[in-house]
Amino acid sequence: MHLKSAPFSVSFYALILNGWNLDIKNPFVKEEEVTHTTAELLDKLSVSFKKSDELIAELRNGLAGK
Repeated sequence: MHLKSAPFSVSFYALILNGWNLDIKNPFVKEEEVTHTTAELLDKLSVSFKKSDELIAELRNGLAGK
């Protein structure tokens, strides 16, 4: 079994202390920090804006009955 898929348990007391929040990180998985260059972030943002513009146009066409 790979460590990434290893199950883990959380104590009842830990859940109470955490305010019943079930979003608990798996202690067996090491978090990797992802870094991006400014150019990569700008490219991602540009793609996101383009997708948003396409969705807005699609909604407007739907509302206009096209």
